[in-house]
Amino acid sequence: MTDIIFKGPTSKLSGKYYKSNNSSAPIVLILYPESKDETIPPIIDLVISILKKNNLSIFVFNFKRISDKIIDPMQKKEEEVLDVIAVLNWINEKYNEGKILWLFSFFSACWTGLQIVMRRPEISDYILFFPPQKIKDFSFIVPCSAAGLIVYESNLPNFVDEIVEKLLNKSDSKVEVIPLENLNMEKSENINEITEPLETYIKKRLTEDCGKIKKIKRDRRRRKKKKKPLDEEKSIHVVPIKYLDFD
Repeated sequence: MTDIIFKGPTSKLSGKYYKSNNSSAPIVLILYPESKDETIPPIIDLVISILKKNNLSIFVFNFKRISDKIIDPMQKKEEEVLDVIAVLNWINEKYNEGKILWLFSFFSACWTGLQIVMRRPEISDYILFFPPQKIKDFSFIVPCSAAGLIVYESNLPNFVDEIVEKLLNKSDSKVEVIPLENLNMEKSENINEITEPLETYIKKRLTEDCGKIKKIKRDRRRRKKKKKPLDEEKSIHVVPIKYLDFD
């Protein structure tokens, strides 16, 4: 993966980018909280390998800033949202041909990820991996068309139902869940349990997204076929509007 340094709202930011050899492949933005030792958690390494196997482009961002600026804890969440928006702006600037964009958020970054999904309509799919139980504020959720998935440990208290209920009540999209019975995130045990259901979901979404693209192109061809000949268009008489009364 290539190291990327770009301008953020208050300082320079860094991330890692992997470009697929498939020019039409979706770009997956991965968000995860920065660790003290700056290592990538094993579960994220595994997800990255699954995405590469499916020939997707990947941008990994852990909110790392290249500066000595001290962030006020009270403003940290707002700063993180602005940082991710800067990442999306970089992606749109480099790949402005309207690529499909997916957003994967891990752990405490799930709150920020959901905030971004509600603000940016170009995101077509999102996955929340192991959202923390302390997420209680859902007032920012608004209707959106992005398809969602929540991956969680089934042995933990079932707080995911509340997230799903809020998303379904306030959003127009569909939300699915994948409970993992044997995985232990605290000890990184049995993380391979995520491989099969995640690959199945990715392939399903790729098929659905490609179907949408093909449908749009087919509709355009139909419109072109129905277009009237040039001599017929010239015979159309348009009466100009001289006055509009809105009272």
